[in-house]
Amino acid sequence: MSDLDGAFWQRYSQDEVLVFGMSSGGETPEELEFFVNEFQLSYPVLAEADQTYWRYQQAGASSPYPLDYIIDPQGRVAYFNTEYDPDRMTQIIDDLLGISPEIRVEPESLDFGPVVLTESAWTLLTIFNDGEGSLHIDNIAGSDLEFLPNLENMVIDPGSSQALLVEFTPSVLGPQTGELTLNSDDADEAALSISLYGEGVEATGADFPEGRFALHQNEPNPFRGETAIRFSLDRGEKVRLELFDVRGRLVRLLESGHELRGEGDHHVVWDGRDQRGRPLPSGVYFYKLNAGGKQRARKAILMR
Repeated sequence: MSDLDGAFWQRYSQDEVLVFGMSSGGETPEELEFFVNEFQLSYPVLAEADQTYWRYQQAGASSPYPLDYIIDPQGRVAYFNTEYDPDRMTQIIDDLLGISPEIRVEPESLDFGPVVLTESAWTLLTIFNDGEGSLHIDNIAGSDLEFLPNLENMVIDPGSSQALLVEFTPSVLGPQTGELTLNSDDADEAALSISLYGEGVEATGADFPEGRFALHQNEPNPFRGETAIRFSLDRGEKVRLELFDVRGRLVRLLESGHELRGEGDHHVVWDGRDQRGRPLPSGVYFYKLNAGGKQRARKAILMR
């Protein structure tokens, strides 16, 4: 009698959380009447005839749509809805079973470094779910318009992670600070704040002084076949250079972080392919440099 797949039904019924999906496609009026009586539902299924038994009462009306129920171990209705909402259902079931998400972020603060006035720079925040339940994050927001995340919400599976891109566009000269807020269903840390730092600088000497840690704009950009990504190190470091799509998913690792790169200027060529060598579709991508605990990110545009 479940509208969900078999694994979902079996997992939760074994833990005494019952999931029912009722429709006009299989259950008999007798089965539905037993269901109503067994759990003493406050929104009973009508069972007058085969064509109408799948209607249920609402406040002053009835609905002809299928109805999903979640029954808690005490036999109480914890959820009912005519619209199939697997994310919400999973969250409720996880709560009933004591399965909770656990949020963790790296790094704990973001430093954009110097950015030319009215231009933009990007840095990536990696969000981990170390818990056993799905992590739902909503209302992702910067404290002001100079710091903007690329997503407003996300769902992260247990044991998984996702990258969030944060953009800094300075409007005034000098150091600037802000805050990124993540609201989630982590019971211990429902609201998480990330400190943001950046500096607005003059357009003169926009490519930064020689010998300074920097990630430069890829050339050409936009590009069709290949593009060169240049970066500068202020000392010898092991370098990790990653490519992400606009949803924050890692698509290519250009530098693994195992090889030591010396002080000075370097460049890496990207051929527009993913880690398996498959051509990526046209779109916006972000490349992130991480060396010695410092990171920078920029945007590249691929055109096919």
